Amino acid sequence: MTLPAPDPLPSAATPRELPWRFVLYAGIAAMLVAALAVAVSAVDEIRRLSRTSQGQSLWHVYQTHDAVQKVAGAAQAVAEGRTGPERLRIDLELLAAQTAAVREFRMLDLQLPQYGDAWRSIEQAVTEGLAVIDAEGPFSADRARALAERFGALRETSRFLMSAAQQEANQQRDLARTRLKERFWQGAAALAMLAAGLIALLWRAHKARQDRAKLTERLLDLNRTLEERVEQRTHDLEVERLQLSTILESSPSAIALLRAADAVPIYFNARMRQALALETTPTTAFTPTRLFASSDVADEVDGVLRDGRSLHDREAVVAGKPPFHALVTALRVMVKGEPAGLIWLHDHSRHRQLELELQHQAATDPLTTLANRRAFFDEGPRMLERARRYRHACSMLMIDVDHFKAVNDRHGHHAGDQVLRALADRLREVLRQADLVARLGGEEFAALMPETEMPAALLAAERVRQICQAIGPQLDGFADMGVSVSIGVAQWRPGETLDHLLERADAALYRAKRGGRNRVESS
Repeated sequence: MTLPAPDPLPSAATPRELPWRFVLYAGIAAMLVAALAVAVSAVDEIRRLSRTSQGQSLWHVYQTHDAVQKVAGAAQAVAEGRTGPERLRIDLELLAAQTAAVREFRMLDLQLPQYGDAWRSIEQAVTEGLAVIDAEGPFSADRARALAERFGALRETSRFLMSAAQQEANQQRDLARTRLKERFWQGAAALAMLAAGLIALLWRAHKARQDRAKLTERLLDLNRTLEERVEQRTHDLEVERLQLSTILESSPSAIALLRAADAVPIYFNARMRQALALETTPTTAFTPTRLFASSDVADEVDGVLRDGRSLHDREAVVAGKPPFHALVTALRVMVKGEPAGLIWLHDHSRHRQLELELQHQAATDPLTTLANRRAFFDEGPRMLERARRYRHACSMLMIDVDHFKAVNDRHGHHAGDQVLRALADRLREVLRQADLVARLGGEEFAALMPETEMPAALLAAERVRQICQAIGPQLDGFADMGVSVSIGVAQWRPGETLDHLLERADAALYRAKRGGRNRVESS
C-alpha cells in the first residue's frame, strides 16, 4: 500500500516573496541612512548659523572702518600739532591688525576685484603710512596732512567694504536658512518614507505571524493525519508480513535466504528445514557447499552471494536427508540495506525418476529388455571414440537366429518370443557388462565389445553359438524345437565408423548363413 502524497505546506517565504522582502528591508535601510544624512546636514547648518565667527568677522570689518577714521583723525591732529606721531603710529598698527584679522577670517571674498582692490588699497595705505612715520628725520606736518587726506579718502572705501561684508553675511545667512529648510523637508520626507516602511514592515510581520499560525495549525493537522496513516500502514504491513510468512511457510519449494557477507541464514522456510532435517533455522554460516552435493552448483550459488550473479532452473542434487534432485534458482536481493542471496529449491525427484524411466524405455527393447536399435546407434559411436582416443581394440558381433521364420510358422509367435528372450538371457551370461548388446530388429542382435581383439571376439562368439543350441530343450513345451544362431565377427579399424563396422560384421554373418548356418565367420 502506498501512502497518498500530503498537501503542500504553506511557506512563510516563497521564492516569489523573497525579492519583495529584500526590497522592503533594503528600502528601509536606505531611508534610514538618508534620514541620518539629512539630520547630520541639518545639524551642521544649525551649527553654522549659530557660530559667532560671522559676527566677529563683521565686527573686525566695522573696527577696520573705525580704525581708518581714527587714523585719519590722528593724522589731522598731528598735522595741526594737537598730538604727536606716536598716537598716529598706534592707530596705524591697530588698523594693520584689523586688516590682518579680516583677511584671516575671510569675511569678504577678496578674490573678487571689487573687494580685493579696495582692501589692498587700505593695506597698502597702512604699510606706506608706517613707512612714512618710520622714515628718517622729523615727522613734518605736511606728511601728517598727506596721511590725513589719504586715509580720509579711504573712509568711503572702508564704508563700502563694511556694507559689502554686511551684505555678504546676510547672503550667507539666507543661503544657510534655505539649506536648513531644504534639509528639514528632506528629513521630513525621509522620516515619512521611513514611517511608511516601518508600517509596511509591521504589516508584513503581522502577516508572517498569521502565516506562521496557519502553518503551525497545518503542521499539527498533518501530524495527526500522518500518525493515522503510519498506524494504518503499520497495520497493513503486519498483515502483509503475516500473509507473506504464511505463503513462504506453506510453499512446496524449499526457500533459503543467506546473508551475502558471511552466508549466515536469515530465513529457512518449513520445506527447507524439513529437507535438511533441521528443527530451526541455523544461526551460524551455512555455505552452499553444505547445501549441494555438486561443487559446481555450490560454486555457482556462492557466486550469487559474492558477485550478484543469478542462477535459474539449474538441476542439482541437494545434500538433504535423504538427498534429492531439485531445480535451483538463486538471486541477489537486498534485505535491510544489506545484500543477501535468495535460493529456491523445487523438488525435481519425481520428474527426474520419470525422465529416467522414459529414457530407459526409449532405449530398451520391450521384449528382451536389451538395448534397442536407437540406443545402440547412440552409444556405439561414443564407445568407438573412446577406443580411438585410448588406442584400444574393439570388436563387433552380429547374431541372427537360424530359420526363425520357420520357428514362428511351426510353433507360433509365442514360441518365437520365448526364443528371443532366451537368446537375450544367454547373451547376458556369456558377454560382459561393459559390452553393448542390443536387439536391432526381428531376430537380429548385435554386440559391441570394447577392448576386445579378434581372437577374444571369436572365442566369445563361439561360446554364444554353443550355448544357444541348448535353448530349444530348455523351453517348456518346445523341447523338440531346435534353435541355432549364425554369428559374424569384425574387429574395428581405426577411423572406421559404426555403420561400416556393422556392414563388415553383417557380411561375415551372411557368409556364415551361406556356409550352412550355426557357425561363426569373421571379417
